[in-house]
Amino acid sequence: MKIALSFLGGLILLMAVGASPVFAQQLERGSEGSLGCIGNHRKRLNGTELSFTSYTFRNFNQDKTLIIDEITIYDGLGTPLSTLSAGDIILNNNGPVLGPNQTTSFTTKQVFGTSNVQPRPLQVIVDWSSYDGKKALELWGNTARQDERLDGVDSQEIRARGNIRCGTLRLK
Repeated sequence: MKIALSFLGGLILLMAVGASPVFAQQLERGSEGSLGCIGNHRKRLNGTELSFTSYTFRNFNQDKTLIIDEITIYDGLGTPLSTLSAGDIILNNNGPVLGPNQTTSFTTKQVFGTSNVQPRPLQVIVDWSSYDGKKALELWGNTARQDERLDGVDSQEIRARGNIRCGTLRLK
């Protein structure tokens, strides 16, 4: 009976996962494109906390490698604040080259440190391409706001709030 219940529970879990949206099926194909993301980077609570943005990028291809060619960050008025080429891009995990099913990320803190960036919100444009120039599933990205204490109080946490998908601006 326990084995049957375990099997039934596993089957229900698989059905629930299978019924959820599969991002790879919703993505389009292209050999290059651009993502547009939003974000912030500012001090808050009288300068005791830094609110910054974490950007996560995913390659849902099972057989294609994608390259993040350039990331340009603009302030709220459209003025470019920073342009990072593939060699300059500060990405965690895999760097600017994302092999099949790999994920990478970066934060505005890695670019701006603890400075206060105004005017906000930020706009981030991410240009990517397929490693072999052939059509692949588009690069997928999302942002999350994070807060970190700056006043010396050891809070032992960086809180993440919100999760907003980056939008495809160009796909070719």
